[in-house]
Amino acid sequence: MVLDELTKGEVPELWSRKYKDKRMKFEHKGQMEKANKLQSDAIRDYMKKLNKIVTYIQKTSLVDSEETRSSILSDLEKTRHCWRENKVHE
Repeated sequence: MVLDELTKGEVPELWSRKYKDKRMKFEHKGQMEKANKLQSDAIRDYMKKLNKIVTYIQKTSLVDSEETRSSILSDLEKTRHCWRENKVHE
């Protein structure tokens, strides 16, 4: 589940699959510049998606309790901080 992976600081496999496959093809062909650019694009995309999920969690009424909401948001903020430091765990 995407939220479980995010709260553990991991990039959801669902998000990273297409980038991993393309990056591996570039690396296999020795096209490291393209692979590195793709990695930067991927991280930017992951951050956008993470920010959208944070906004959703902040606003949704589908969260069990405010305590649960705070816990999830705290975990997501830790993930966001790690990713900003380029410590993305794919």
